[in-house]
Amino acid sequence: MERAGNSQPLVERAWAKINLGLKVLCRRADGYHEIRTIMQTVDLADVLRLEPAAATHLTCTDPELSTGPDNLVLRAVEVFNRRLPAAPCCVRLHLEKYIPLGAGLGGGSADAAAALRGLNRLCGEPFSTEALREMAGRLGSDVPFLVGGGHGPGQGARRVAGAAALGGRTLVRAGVPRRGGEHCLGLQPGAS
Repeated sequence: MERAGNSQPLVERAWAKINLGLKVLCRRADGYHEIRTIMQTVDLADVLRLEPAAATHLTCTDPELSTGPDNLVLRAVEVFNRRLPAAPCCVRLHLEKYIPLGAGLGGGSADAAAALRGLNRLCGEPFSTEALREMAGRLGSDVPFLVGGGHGPGQGARRVAGAAALGGRTLVRAGVPRRGGEHCLGLQPGAS
């Protein structure tokens, strides 16, 4: 986080994550897959700028990303404000997107985690990191990890595009857009 002074917005980096290992356990009735993974944050990051405002409002450099109430950043503001013992924190948010949409790099989750961290700092740090992680759990299964980042295990429900079990291996079509319309495929031996 950077903050140049009281007149400057608070700046929070939203670090992307990769899955160093991914085991798809089963498909649930709701269409999600139970997974087990090891996650690692990487140097690719979105940038979230926050500053106090009369009303909460989100703008974004990527016109394809919704800035409405379905956006995880605005949902993070809502979750944070519900737990805040004082008056709600109204904030102007501007999101500079560098993490590709739908790439499996946790961009939306990273943005929500950055919003929680930034709001906490903007409001005088009323919550511990553990409390922020509990709030993050209401937003998605990657968000608690991305509150702190680093390296660690993850499990839970995820949408896995094109997942198919292949006799002790799991093939996952990551769907990462590349120049020329190519996509990445990852093959991971079945390990727990």
